[in-house]
Amino acid sequence: MTIRNAFWALVMGTVCLFAFFAATGAWDPAEAPAAAVAVGVLCVLWAAHAYAVHRHHRDSERDPALRHARERRGF
Repeated sequence: MTIRNAFWALVMGTVCLFAFFAATGAWDPAEAPAAAVAVGVLCVLWAAHAYAVHRHHRDSERDPALRHARERRGF
């Protein structure tokens, strides 16, 4: 699980770094269209992964003790 999480963190870091350099004008995506397409694919893959993780956590069973404590406090 740790390697998988590290992979997705690296993917997101790559996408953010690409966006940062493109936004600051330090690097023009038109100079290397293959890299721009590869980062675009990574961005789509990360978005699909984030959606799947969100659905899994939303549908998973919550801790009953936490739910009880929340209901007791009135939240």
